Amino acid sequence: MVRTKRTKEILHFLDTQHSASVKEISDHFGLNEATVRRDLRQLQLQNLIKREYGKASIVEKRPDSEAFESYLGDAAEPAAQIVSHALKLIHTGQVIILPGAQLTLLLARSLVEKSHISVVTNSLTIFNAVKGNQNLRVISTGGIYDPLGNSMNGAIAETMLQNLRADILFIEPSGISMQEGFTHENLAQIPTLNAMIRTARQVILLARSRTFDKQAGGIVAPLNVVHKIVTDRAFSERELATLAEMNIETVSVPSEDRTHTT
Repeated sequence: MVRTKRTKEILHFLDTQHSASVKEISDHFGLNEATVRRDLRQLQLQNLIKREYGKASIVEKRPDSEAFESYLGDAAEPAAQIVSHALKLIHTGQVIILPGAQLTLLLARSLVEKSHISVVTNSLTIFNAVKGNQNLRVISTGGIYDPLGNSMNGAIAETMLQNLRADILFIEPSGISMQEGFTHENLAQIPTLNAMIRTARQVILLARSRTFDKQAGGIVAPLNVVHKIVTDRAFSERELATLAEMNIETVSVPSEDRTHTT
């Protein structure tokens, strides 16, 4: 897989911005738009980005992919710390739900440290990441294949989830707004995510700081369905007060897992 320094920089820019237009990339790097389109075509052919509605954005990568660490870029350290804290919340005998996303995939890979955990997922990427772990029970929701998210959705997945009771649902949203709630860029997955919320005793958001003050795709749920947020964002006092009113616990990493219990 050949990537030049410039395409690596574009890939990192898309990861930090979540998505960007050709003009935005062109302006940021001082490149002509024809060059940007050529680079984006190469990245798309390598299945590293997707292009929709005039925008380019990162696609989820398999954990065995060479591009996976590049995909996280400079956010690798806070991402690892978010996942490290999330791992501490999982205990023997629990049933956890992991829909596909960057941080939930990292969490799935970290479950090698755990035993006697049941992992429910609609993500084929996560399913493949954990299926070889003999200490885990892996449960697929089934459903209709969605190539955009490499996941299973639809009525079959939702019915399966209705008959399940899980201890924790870990979600990495595409965007979080204090007013609007949290959103997901893939509209096809939203009904499945809502079914996951209904079946879980605890909903935990895993979110890097760039996810906040953004809206993407469609609204999944208001923030008042969330029990805890684990993030590298340094919340303002006003944000902490808003979250406290909704009885949401926040954990900000790094800095010794600063925890605000509300």
